[in-house]
Order: sequence, then C-alpha cells, then structure tokens
Amino acid sequence: MATQRPMSPRGDYSPPPVDGDFYRITNVLDAKERVIVKRVRDFMESEVAPIIEDYGAGTNSRFEIVPKIAKLDIAGSGTRATVPRRSWLLNGFICMELARVDASIGTFYGVHTASPPVRSTVRR
Repeated sequence: MATQRPMSPRGDYSPPPVDGDFYRITNVLDAKERVIVKRVRDFMESEVAPIIEDYGAGTNSRFEIVPKIAKLDIAGSGTRATVPRRSWLLNGFICMELARVDASIGTFYGVHTASPPVRSTVRR
C-alpha cells in the first residue's frame, strides 16, 4: 500500500499515482490475464480519456474508437470461440476497465461480447 509522502516546506508535494484497485481484486487473475487488463486500462487512459469529452454533446460518433479497441484483441473474451479461451472473470475485468473511463464503451463492449447460452426452464 502506498503511503503519502509528507509535504515539504516548499509545498512541492505530489501525490502517488492513482491505482483504482484499492482491494487488489485483480490478484484473482493469473499473470497473463493481468497483462490484458493493464493493456486495456492503458489504452483507455491514453487513447479514450483525452477525447471522450468531445463525444458528450452527441456531435461525434464513438465508432471511430471501435477499430482501436479491435486491436486490443479482447473481443469475444470468455466465449467458446476464442482460442485460447479466456475466463468470464477476465471478461468482467475488461468490461470494468472500459467502463471506468467511459460507461458507454463498456456497455458497447458488453452488448457485443457473446454471453453464455441461456437454457430455458420453460417446458413446451
């Protein structure tokens, strides 16, 4: 856990870097999965966060971001179609990182990521 550094008499204090994983929940993922989550977080902070405010007025379309997201190679995480298969837990972390910067991108990803088959309990 990072500790705060005391403010010097000159007032040149700078806080430690922000880490939103206060409870270290990413530790439930294996090392390879944590690399994927970090790649998504870095992308969202460097590519999306600086420009997302421009989309708030509805004048621009977020669709120009989609090809960049495709390059992250995260589509279909957790589905049977991906090789190697990724866990649903990882898929949740990916969605969380996307939504952390922009909820609409997290929703877009969630809608377009296949979900496990739902079996009906209704008898016909």
